[in-house]
Amino acid sequence: MSPGGKTTVRRDVLLQFGFDFNYHTHLYRTRQGNTYHFCYDYGYLLLEDDRVLIVSQQNYKKSPA
Repeated sequence: MSPGGKTTVRRDVLLQFGFDFNYHTHLYRTRQGNTYHFCYDYGYLLLEDDRVLIVSQQNYKKSPA
């Protein structure tokens, strides 16, 4: 769902694919107070309006916060 390393999708789309929001391997908290939930190399941030930002760990850590 995130071939470019970063994308936004609707939460219901992930649920249709069987994504389990209760499972994650680690958390990453930004200086701004956002918490990304990671499952191995991919993470997500819950946004407003039932949207989810998906990032790859490698691309996320290279980007300025």
